[in-house]
Amino acid sequence: MKKIYYSCVALLFGAMFSNVTAQPVTVVNGGFEKGIEEGWGKDKNDGSSASFEEATEGMKEGSKALKVYIDVLGSNPWSIQIKNEKWAVKKDKSYAVSMWMKDVSEGTDNVKVNFTAGMSNGVDTWNEGPRLNDTLISKEWTKYTIYFSPKAEDIAKTDFYAYMSNHFVAKGIVLVDDFTVTETQIKGASMSADGKKLIVEFIQNLNAPKDADKASFAVKVGGVANAVTAIAQSATELNKIELTLTTTVASGAAVTVAYTPGTLATTANVELTAFTSDVANGKSGVSLFTKSASAISVYPNPASEVVCIKGVSGIVSVDILDLSGKLVKTEKCNGTFNVSSLRSGMYFVKAVNASGKSFVSKLSVK
Repeated sequence: MKKIYYSCVALLFGAMFSNVTAQPVTVVNGGFEKGIEEGWGKDKNDGSSASFEEATEGMKEGSKALKVYIDVLGSNPWSIQIKNEKWAVKKDKSYAVSMWMKDVSEGTDNVKVNFTAGMSNGVDTWNEGPRLNDTLISKEWTKYTIYFSPKAEDIAKTDFYAYMSNHFVAKGIVLVDDFTVTETQIKGASMSADGKKLIVEFIQNLNAPKDADKASFAVKVGGVANAVTAIAQSATELNKIELTLTTTVASGAAVTVAYTPGTLATTANVELTAFTSDVANGKSGVSLFTKSASAISVYPNPASEVVCIKGVSGIVSVDILDLSGKLVKTEKCNGTFNVSSLRSGMYFVKAVNASGKSFVSKLSVK
């Protein structure tokens, strides 16, 4: 399997959104740090043969992981599986359900899994949601994600709970680590077949952009800026935004996108991320990035010379972007910065502190 490299870019949201970002959901022992028993169910039925062991070397994070040996497959696809259950989900929310896996098989074995999530009473009803079906696991640590929106009728049942199940459907050896569940609105991203449009897909529908000429999306291809000339909601799929690019993107190029607040009205708060895209087949890998920017105050506003940052200390640098998302100026900062060289107009200020946390504000330059 081709290894995909991600370059994370924090996407920034302003005061027009409610103060809700991608929130982690508490799961029991998602990283196996408490061993391989607590929080995890493990099955090997219907004539199958498998073993589940604690791994203390080669893990993705922490000091432990789960190592699964799949020797003999059973008579059905769920004969060998691991389960994590009874984490809390809410009505009208969507979730990114993620697990890191690495195939460490010997010889010609290649592990495949069916990765799924849903709602169940744990006895006789399993309302399965999305799944990754017959997915070949990479020989490198790779994050596998499904997007899960619980049905309202399942949420209403007091005896139902959310679950994740990972079925092993091919022989081999696999390491498993860092299972997480996160509230989210972003589903994925891809390029159009001709490489001219970047398509960002959300779980829920969007309202139309407020001003297509001032949409603040900044796109880079291989680290080089590729200007966005137009932004539009898809005419047929209201959960998608189409960004028209100046330069056609070549197949397999690494693409990153950043959103600056103030120009996209959505039906729910969203958090975008960096991603890579393979133009040739329209597929992309998405890596969720949960460190959203916080709002700050700048004064005076409007300003013509020195601007002060209010409400946060320890700022070391600022980026100033125009309303198209283009970087106009970067400078070191100890709480103040100068805008006398800028043209009159509206800008976004992204301030970064010594620990790498980002803060954002609008600024009018006169």
